[in-house]
Amino acid sequence: AAQAAQAVAAVSPSGPSGPAAPARRDLFLVTLEKALFSSPAACLASVDQRLRRREREARGGGTGRAGEPPEAPPGPDAQVAGNRRESEATMTGPEAPAAPSAPDVQVTGTRRGSGTMATRPEAPAAPDAQVAGWLGASPDGPPPGPDAQVAAEVASLRVLRRALAAIRPGDYAKYQALLAAVRGGRPFDWRADDPEDRLVVFTERIETLEWLRARLATDLRLGAEQVGTLHGGLSDVDQQRVVEDFGNRARPLRLLVCSDVASEGINLHYQCHRLVHFDLPWSLMVFQQRNGRVDRYGQERTPRIVYLVTESANETIRGDTRILEVLADKDEQAHRNLGDPSVFMRVYDVEAEEEITRRAVAAGERAERFDARLAPAASEGDDLLALFLGTGPAPSDAGSRSGGAHDAAGGPALVTLFENDLAYCEAALHRLRAKDRALRFETDADAGLLTLDAPDDLRRRFDQFPREVFPANGRLALTADRRRMRGAIADSRRDEAAWPPVHYLWRLHPVVGWLNDRMLAAFGRHEAPVLAGVPNLAGDETVFVLSGLVPNLRSHPLLYEWVAVSYRGGRREAVVPFDEVLARTGLGREAVANRGRPADLPALQRLLPDAVAQARAWVVERRRDFENRVNDKLNRELAALERLKTRQLRQLELALERSDRPEAFKRAREERGRRDVEAIFDEYYTWIEDTMTTEPQPWMRVACVMTGDPEGG
Repeated sequence: AAQAAQAVAAVSPSGPSGPAAPARRDLFLVTLEKALFSSPAACLASVDQRLRRREREARGGGTGRAGEPPEAPPGPDAQVAGNRRESEATMTGPEAPAAPSAPDVQVTGTRRGSGTMATRPEAPAAPDAQVAGWLGASPDGPPPGPDAQVAAEVASLRVLRRALAAIRPGDYAKYQALLAAVRGGRPFDWRADDPEDRLVVFTERIETLEWLRARLATDLRLGAEQVGTLHGGLSDVDQQRVVEDFGNRARPLRLLVCSDVASEGINLHYQCHRLVHFDLPWSLMVFQQRNGRVDRYGQERTPRIVYLVTESANETIRGDTRILEVLADKDEQAHRNLGDPSVFMRVYDVEAEEEITRRAVAAGERAERFDARLAPAASEGDDLLALFLGTGPAPSDAGSRSGGAHDAAGGPALVTLFENDLAYCEAALHRLRAKDRALRFETDADAGLLTLDAPDDLRRRFDQFPREVFPANGRLALTADRRRMRGAIADSRRDEAAWPPVHYLWRLHPVVGWLNDRMLAAFGRHEAPVLAGVPNLAGDETVFVLSGLVPNLRSHPLLYEWVAVSYRGGRREAVVPFDEVLARTGLGREAVANRGRPADLPALQRLLPDAVAQARAWVVERRRDFENRVNDKLNRELAALERLKTRQLRQLELALERSDRPEAFKRAREERGRRDVEAIFDEYYTWIEDTMTTEPQPWMRVACVMTGDPEGG
């Protein structure tokens, strides 16, 4: 491999237009080097492709521009089936040699795990004089044709081909490092006989993929059914079959060699948490896509991800590998920060990222400068992401209710009168069955299980979900036990097409949503529940709980406030945020027994108009505070728009001043341009004002009425 690397560096592509500029390497050399980084088998394919093309040119059979990467001919290994291309050049032809050579690889620390692997030091590289001898003494002689530059390149490529063909698996350090890892050494300790510990190896080139499949099966003594491949040449049906087999504990497939087609949207994490990058991608997005096959939601073990990094005694190639190590470091940085690696290059396209790397390598850019160029840009969504993750400060002008408890996600804590979701569902179903005796359900509080024969209106809610979500017999099983749910999910993974027979019972499940709607429908228009005998309320105390929603002029809610109006002996006592009542009564934290206390409904109805008026006034005051906070921001935004509009109009004037068109034409153009600018900015002015301006009156709703216990219980 040392001689092959030196030969790659010595190849001087040229063509009818002359040799490449010495200050910058030809892009074909970079393509050739990238193939060698994958494997000598891949590099040999690229060399043979280039040789056929150059020999045709030397014989006068065709021309091509120097520096163009070879075009991949059609063939079974080059099929992409609608996916991104998998290699720079793919060929069908004579079988590739056994493999690359030379101990020229290091294994970095494992990603999200730990451990390193040492390899033998690299053999000395061939001196420049020896390379010069190779280039000057091709045993086959110069190819026929008048172009000496093409002939020199062909001679160099033949030297390189002989060096590649001489490589054997035992001399190929990167492959030997892979073997050491998967045979049970550090950092993997992988066992092929464990059906729940499978391994994914990623490579970019099809030639490398096929070579690894054959060699690993032989050297690891694995059967044909234990080693598989996944690449774009497979049909969609075959790809799905491979993925299902790899995730099925009962299937024999243990080791999967993948091209980058498997890095896009495929789940490989069900029985696998180990992944090897046999070659490093030249795109940070591909790093993320590859790692995301095993490091994803639902992974139950710590992912163990290893990068195999080539080292070379050749100074130029050693500098190029440092460029790739920078990419690996950036991928790690993005993972640690829960970020998107595409922010480093900011082109948001795989092929565009590869082109940035390719040109950095071609220009001989130093790794330190390349690293500095990849400083991440500030993301406009960082503040919003921090809010979602609960890592940033809560906005001061949020429209949530004032103060109070918040859940782990940073939103208002759920206030409930029930011990858990299962208890709520059981109570709601009993209420429904009091009116519909045909409703069939069973609950088991100890097992945390609810079974329910779905009525027609509930069945219709599942129409928007995949067909397999709803059981064929129409009997739903839901559990609030997370351990039981994890077990059901694990069992379903044995068959990729199956859905867990048990659903997780939580407040966003369709059954809970259906029950919520049915319970709300139990109260007629202008009706609200009365909670009698609430703890910690005085015997003569009544509290009206209301919510007030204030929309903007586009009918989108900007404020949503909860308020409590309390009375003692029929006289108003206080108007306070609802959280204060929660803190005093313990609702949502303590169980409240239903004592069946009667309520004096006529007395409550007499207090209702005053309670609504007081709550409305309280919400209107909160709206006024909100507008005072927002107005400064709104005025700054409108002023900035006015400045931008002035600049746009000035640019229009300058453009027309430089024009030599007739004055009548320029006046008409200016008038039309001004109308367009005015229309655009007027539309945006209106949008901002409608979005940030609130309606004058809130929409009020009585949530409930609470009364104390006259007996003081």
